[in-house]
Amino acid sequence: MEARANFKPIAGRNGRAYPNQDSPNSLHELRPMSELTDDACIMILQAVPSDRERAKQASAVLFARYDCRLKCFLHGKYPTLREQDREEICQETWVQVLQSVVGNFKGTKFQAWLFTICRHKAIDFMRRPRTPEPIADPPTPSKGHVYEIEFREQLRSCLSKLPEKHRAVTQGIFELETFETISQFTKIAVTRLYQIKHEIRALLLTCMEMR
Repeated sequence: MEARANFKPIAGRNGRAYPNQDSPNSLHELRPMSELTDDACIMILQAVPSDRERAKQASAVLFARYDCRLKCFLHGKYPTLREQDREEICQETWVQVLQSVVGNFKGTKFQAWLFTICRHKAIDFMRRPRTPEPIADPPTPSKGHVYEIEFREQLRSCLSKLPEKHRAVTQGIFELETFETISQFTKIAVTRLYQIKHEIRALLLTCMEMR
């Protein structure tokens, strides 16, 4: 009954009585906090003396309603900002909004005021000198990896020293072709290819041992 005593009914168009929209108490009592308009949340935050619990709930309503919109706004208007940058700008925006809403906000267009603050915060953020991100050192290759690189270089050098006909046969062997296929494109008899294979092996072993 005491809560109802704070209501000041206003006659609507259909003759029904509605609570006074200027009373944050009536708005809070009649509808869930999540359904409050921006103006109603501002009225609760600006109430003197303010109810801390209701002020906290009103702040949460505004945050849930606009935080994602602010991040999307920053992503679209300032695409060079990183995700952590947008997060930081939004946090700074909400801090200033909650600190300034009591004395500095006197209009009815909260959304426009909020996005103006966010835009100014983004501009200030981009004007700050930024510390360059450290460049990570390249990974140190393992001994096995170094040995493999050296082995490939030595093998490539030795292959380049083989006779032209032997190099053609070697290419076919490396590509896992059959001797019949190698014989077709080198015009070398299959029996001779077996001999060349052993010659290639001996030449490569000698070359690698010399290095």
